[in-house]
Amino acid sequence: MIRYLMFRLLTVLLPFTAYYVTDRFALLVGNMIFLSKNWRINAIDSNLRTAGAEDFNPKNTFVNMIINYIDFIKLFYMRKRDLIKITQNTCAMPDEQFMLLTADFGNWELGGLYITSIGYRGVTIAEGEGPGERMYKLFEKMRSSASMEVLRLEDHAVSLKLNSSIEAGKIPILLIDRDITHNGISVMFGNKPALVPKGPYFFSKRYKLPIYVGVFYRMNNERFRYGCDMTLVKSVGKIRDDAQLSINALVEKIKARPEEWFAFDMNWEADNDK
Repeated sequence: MIRYLMFRLLTVLLPFTAYYVTDRFALLVGNMIFLSKNWRINAIDSNLRTAGAEDFNPKNTFVNMIINYIDFIKLFYMRKRDLIKITQNTCAMPDEQFMLLTADFGNWELGGLYITSIGYRGVTIAEGEGPGERMYKLFEKMRSSASMEVLRLEDHAVSLKLNSSIEAGKIPILLIDRDITHNGISVMFGNKPALVPKGPYFFSKRYKLPIYVGVFYRMNNERFRYGCDMTLVKSVGKIRDDAQLSINALVEKIKARPEEWFAFDMNWEADNDK
Protein backbone atom coordinates (compact mmCIF):
# COMPACT_ATOMS: atom_id res chain seq x y z
CA MET A 1 0.00 0.00 0.00
CA ILE A 2 2.80 2.44 0.95
CA ARG A 3 4.74 1.58 -2.21
CA TYR A 4 1.65 2.11 -4.33
CA LEU A 5 0.91 5.52 -2.76
CA MET A 6 4.55 6.56 -3.23
CA PHE A 7 4.44 5.71 -6.94
CA ARG A 8 1.15 7.57 -7.35
CA LEU A 9 2.69 10.65 -5.70
CA LEU A 10 5.76 10.45 -7.92
CA THR A 11 3.65 10.28 -11.08
CA VAL A 12 2.27 13.70 -10.09
CA LEU A 13 5.56 15.34 -9.07
CA LEU A 14 8.16 13.97 -11.48
CA PRO A 15 6.85 15.34 -14.80
CA PHE A 16 7.69 18.83 -13.54
CA THR A 17 11.12 17.98 -12.10
CA ALA A 18 14.34 18.54 -14.06
CA TYR A 19 16.64 15.63 -14.85
CA TYR A 20 19.56 17.05 -12.90
CA VAL A 21 17.37 17.13 -9.78
CA THR A 22 16.13 13.56 -10.15
CA ASP A 23 19.65 12.35 -10.97
CA ARG A 24 21.02 13.86 -7.75
CA PHE A 25 18.18 12.31 -5.80
CA ALA A 26 18.94 8.93 -7.40
CA LEU A 27 22.62 9.31 -6.50
CA LEU A 28 21.66 9.87 -2.86
CA VAL A 29 19.20 6.97 -2.70
CA GLY A 30 21.49 4.61 -4.61
CA ASN A 31 24.35 5.30 -2.22
CA MET A 32 22.06 4.79 0.77
CA ILE A 33 21.01 1.38 -0.54
CA PHE A 34 24.64 0.43 -1.11
CA LEU A 35 25.73 1.57 2.36
CA SER A 36 22.85 -0.37 3.96
CA LYS A 37 24.66 -3.59 2.95
CA ASN A 38 21.47 -4.84 1.31
CA TRP A 39 21.55 -8.50 0.23
CA ARG A 40 21.22 -7.37 -3.38
CA ILE A 41 24.78 -5.98 -3.32
CA ASN A 42 26.34 -9.43 -3.11
CA ALA A 43 23.71 -10.82 -5.49
CA ILE A 44 24.44 -8.34 -8.29
CA ASP A 45 28.18 -8.75 -7.78
CA SER A 46 27.86 -12.53 -8.04
CA ASN A 47 25.57 -12.39 -11.08
CA LEU A 48 27.86 -10.01 -12.96
CA ARG A 49 30.89 -12.16 -12.27
CA THR A 50 28.92 -15.20 -13.45
CA ALA A 51 28.29 -13.38 -16.73
CA GLY A 52 32.00 -12.66 -17.03
CA ALA A 53 31.77 -8.91 -16.41
CA GLU A 54 34.85 -7.01 -15.26
CA ASP A 55 35.68 -3.50 -14.07
CA PHE A 56 32.37 -2.60 -12.42
CA ASN A 57 31.22 -1.02 -9.16
CA PRO A 58 27.99 -2.50 -7.69
CA LYS A 59 27.21 0.88 -6.13
CA ASN A 60 26.74 2.38 -9.58
CA THR A 61 24.24 -0.36 -10.38
CA PHE A 62 21.94 0.89 -7.62
CA VAL A 63 22.31 4.51 -8.70
CA ASN A 64 21.49 3.61 -12.30
CA MET A 65 18.55 1.50 -11.17
CA ILE A 66 17.00 4.39 -9.23
CA ILE A 67 17.58 6.81 -12.12
CA ASN A 68 15.87 4.49 -14.58
CA TYR A 69 12.86 3.80 -12.37
CA ILE A 70 12.39 7.51 -11.82
CA ASP A 71 12.67 8.14 -15.55
CA PHE A 72 10.11 5.43 -16.25
CA ILE A 73 7.58 7.33 -14.19
CA LYS A 74 8.68 10.67 -15.63
CA LEU A 75 8.64 9.55 -19.26
CA PHE A 76 5.18 8.07 -18.83
CA TYR A 77 3.89 11.59 -19.45
CA MET A 78 6.38 12.41 -22.20
CA ARG A 79 5.24 12.84 -25.78
CA LYS A 80 6.46 10.14 -28.15
CA ARG A 81 8.44 12.55 -30.30
CA ASP A 82 10.33 13.83 -27.25
CA LEU A 83 11.29 10.29 -26.20
CA ILE A 84 12.60 9.65 -29.71
CA LYS A 85 14.68 12.85 -29.59
CA ILE A 86 16.56 11.82 -26.43
CA THR A 87 17.21 8.23 -27.57
CA GLN A 88 20.06 7.17 -29.84
CA ASN A 89 19.09 4.14 -31.90
CA THR A 90 22.27 2.25 -32.77
CA CYS A 91 20.57 -0.48 -34.80
CA ALA A 92 18.61 -0.84 -38.00
CA MET A 93 15.05 -1.64 -36.98
CA PRO A 94 13.53 -4.54 -38.96
CA ASP A 95 10.66 -3.89 -41.32
CA GLU A 96 8.92 -7.20 -40.66
CA GLN A 97 7.33 -8.58 -37.52
CA PHE A 98 9.91 -9.91 -35.07
CA MET A 99 10.42 -11.32 -31.56
CA LEU A 100 12.29 -9.01 -29.18
CA LEU A 101 13.97 -10.56 -26.14
CA THR A 102 15.33 -8.34 -23.41
CA ALA A 103 16.28 -8.47 -19.73
CA ASP A 104 16.52 -6.39 -16.57
CA PHE A 105 18.97 -4.22 -18.46
CA GLY A 106 18.76 -0.47 -17.96
CA ASN A 107 15.01 -0.14 -17.74
CA TRP A 108 13.30 -1.96 -20.55
CA GLU A 109 10.02 -0.47 -19.40
CA LEU A 110 11.37 2.63 -21.13
CA GLY A 111 12.51 0.49 -24.03
CA GLY A 112 8.97 -0.76 -24.50
CA LEU A 113 7.70 2.81 -24.63
CA TYR A 114 10.38 3.63 -27.20
CA ILE A 115 9.59 0.66 -29.44
CA THR A 116 5.93 1.64 -29.58
CA SER A 117 6.87 5.31 -30.04
CA ILE A 118 8.61 4.55 -33.32
CA GLY A 119 5.59 2.77 -34.72
CA TYR A 120 5.51 -0.84 -33.50
CA ARG A 121 2.59 -2.40 -31.66
CA GLY A 122 3.97 -4.41 -28.77
CA VAL A 123 2.75 -7.10 -26.39
CA THR A 124 4.46 -8.11 -23.16
CA ILE A 125 3.90 -10.39 -20.18
CA ALA A 126 4.08 -8.94 -16.65
CA GLU A 127 4.21 -10.62 -13.26
CA GLY A 128 1.24 -9.50 -11.16
CA GLU A 129 1.69 -11.33 -7.86
CA GLY A 130 5.06 -9.84 -6.95
CA PRO A 131 4.21 -6.13 -7.05
CA GLY A 132 0.68 -6.61 -5.78
CA GLU A 133 -2.66 -5.97 -7.44
CA ARG A 134 -2.61 -2.18 -7.25
CA MET A 135 0.99 -1.91 -8.38
CA TYR A 136 0.25 -4.25 -11.28
CA LYS A 137 -2.66 -2.04 -12.36
CA LEU A 138 -0.44 1.05 -12.15
CA PHE A 139 2.33 -0.53 -14.22
CA GLU A 140 -0.23 -1.92 -16.65
CA LYS A 141 -1.56 1.59 -17.21
CA MET A 142 1.94 2.94 -17.83
CA ARG A 143 2.92 0.14 -20.20
CA SER A 144 -0.31 0.26 -22.17
CA SER A 145 -0.21 4.07 -22.48
CA ALA A 146 2.02 3.69 -25.54
CA SER A 147 0.03 0.94 -27.28
CA MET A 148 1.76 -1.86 -25.37
CA GLU A 149 -0.60 -4.74 -24.63
CA VAL A 150 0.07 -6.25 -21.18
CA LEU A 151 -0.69 -9.90 -20.48
CA ARG A 152 -0.63 -11.27 -16.96
CA LEU A 153 1.82 -14.07 -16.22
CA GLU A 154 -0.52 -15.73 -13.72
CA ASP A 155 -3.35 -15.96 -16.26
CA HIS A 156 -3.76 -19.62 -17.25
CA ALA A 157 -4.69 -18.50 -20.76
CA VAL A 158 -1.64 -16.25 -21.19
CA SER A 159 -0.08 -18.47 -23.90
CA LEU A 160 -3.27 -18.45 -25.93
CA LYS A 161 -3.55 -14.67 -25.57
CA LEU A 162 0.09 -14.20 -26.60
CA ASN A 163 -0.59 -16.45 -29.57
CA SER A 164 -3.53 -14.28 -30.62
CA SER A 165 -1.50 -11.08 -30.22
CA ILE A 166 1.29 -12.42 -32.43
CA GLU A 167 -1.24 -13.47 -35.05
CA ALA A 168 -2.60 -9.92 -34.92
CA GLY A 169 0.84 -8.63 -35.90
CA LYS A 170 2.08 -7.35 -32.54
CA ILE A 171 5.76 -7.48 -31.56
CA PRO A 172 6.31 -9.81 -28.59
CA ILE A 173 8.71 -8.17 -26.10
CA LEU A 174 9.67 -10.85 -23.59
CA LEU A 175 12.23 -11.57 -20.88
CA ILE A 176 15.23 -13.63 -21.88
CA ASP A 177 17.31 -14.04 -18.73
CA ARG A 178 15.05 -15.80 -16.25
CA ASP A 179 12.36 -18.44 -16.05
CA ILE A 180 10.04 -17.75 -13.13
CA THR A 181 8.43 -21.19 -13.43
CA HIS A 182 11.81 -23.01 -13.21
CA ASN A 183 10.64 -25.17 -16.06
CA GLY A 184 12.51 -23.68 -18.97
CA ILE A 185 15.40 -24.52 -21.26
CA SER A 186 18.76 -25.33 -19.70
CA VAL A 187 21.60 -23.16 -21.05
CA MET A 188 24.92 -21.82 -19.85
CA PHE A 189 24.70 -18.27 -18.53
CA GLY A 190 28.34 -17.28 -18.36
CA ASN A 191 29.95 -19.97 -16.22
CA LYS A 192 26.78 -21.37 -14.62
CA PRO A 193 23.80 -23.38 -15.85
CA ALA A 194 20.56 -21.40 -16.07
CA LEU A 195 16.95 -21.86 -17.04
CA VAL A 196 15.45 -19.50 -19.59
CA PRO A 197 11.86 -19.35 -20.83
CA LYS A 198 10.96 -21.76 -23.62
CA GLY A 199 7.96 -19.79 -24.90
CA PRO A 200 9.77 -17.15 -26.98
CA TYR A 201 11.64 -19.76 -28.99
CA PHE A 202 8.54 -21.87 -29.49
CA PHE A 203 6.58 -18.91 -30.88
CA SER A 204 9.55 -17.69 -32.91
CA LYS A 205 9.83 -21.06 -34.61
CA ARG A 206 6.08 -21.41 -35.07
CA TYR A 207 5.62 -18.03 -36.73
CA LYS A 208 9.10 -17.81 -38.29
CA LEU A 209 9.83 -14.62 -36.36
CA PRO A 210 13.44 -13.42 -36.34
CA ILE A 211 14.79 -13.08 -32.79
CA TYR A 212 16.45 -9.89 -31.59
CA VAL A 213 18.11 -9.28 -28.22
CA GLY A 214 17.58 -5.69 -27.15
CA VAL A 215 18.81 -3.41 -24.37
CA PHE A 216 17.81 0.13 -23.45
CA TYR A 217 20.46 1.97 -21.46
CA ARG A 218 21.52 5.41 -20.28
CA MET A 219 23.96 7.26 -22.57
CA ASN A 220 25.20 9.97 -20.19
CA ASN A 221 26.11 12.49 -22.85
CA GLU A 222 24.87 15.95 -23.80
CA ARG A 223 22.93 14.85 -26.89
CA PHE A 224 21.19 11.65 -25.81
CA ARG A 225 19.95 10.42 -22.47
CA TYR A 226 19.30 6.87 -23.69
CA GLY A 227 20.52 4.38 -26.24
CA CYS A 228 18.66 1.49 -27.84
CA ASP A 229 20.68 -1.48 -29.10
CA MET A 230 19.27 -4.60 -30.77
CA THR A 231 21.20 -7.60 -32.06
CA LEU A 232 19.79 -10.15 -34.50
CA VAL A 233 20.25 -13.75 -33.33
CA LYS A 234 20.96 -15.93 -36.34
CA SER A 235 18.60 -18.81 -35.69
CA VAL A 236 19.67 -22.39 -36.36
CA GLY A 237 16.10 -23.69 -36.09
CA LYS A 238 16.56 -25.58 -32.82
CA ILE A 239 14.93 -24.23 -29.66
CA ARG A 240 17.77 -25.05 -27.26
CA ASP A 241 20.49 -23.77 -29.61
CA ASP A 242 18.59 -20.56 -30.30
CA ALA A 243 18.15 -20.02 -26.55
CA GLN A 244 21.89 -20.41 -25.99
CA LEU A 245 22.69 -18.02 -28.85
CA SER A 246 20.29 -15.45 -27.38
CA ILE A 247 21.84 -15.72 -23.93
CA ASN A 248 25.31 -15.37 -25.46
CA ALA A 249 24.20 -12.13 -27.14
CA LEU A 250 22.80 -10.82 -23.84
CA VAL A 251 25.99 -11.72 -21.97
CA GLU A 252 28.02 -9.64 -24.42
CA LYS A 253 25.78 -6.64 -23.76
CA ILE A 254 26.10 -7.15 -20.00
CA LYS A 255 29.88 -7.30 -20.23
CA ALA A 256 29.89 -4.07 -22.25
CA ARG A 257 27.74 -2.18 -19.70
CA PRO A 258 27.71 -4.24 -16.48
CA GLU A 259 26.41 -1.50 -14.19
CA GLU A 260 23.19 -1.29 -16.23
CA TRP A 261 22.11 -4.89 -15.56
CA PHE A 262 19.72 -5.02 -12.60
CA ALA A 263 19.46 -8.77 -12.00
CA PHE A 264 19.37 -9.30 -8.25
CA ASP A 265 17.32 -12.44 -7.75
CA MET A 266 18.50 -15.88 -8.76
CA ASN A 267 15.29 -17.32 -10.20
CA TRP A 268 17.00 -17.74 -13.57
CA GLU A 269 19.53 -20.09 -12.05
CA ALA A 270 19.18 -23.81 -12.78
CA ASP A 271 18.97 -26.43 -10.06
CA ASN A 272 22.15 -28.45 -10.46
CA ASP A 273 20.55 -31.42 -8.65
CA LYS A 274 17.95 -31.93 -11.35
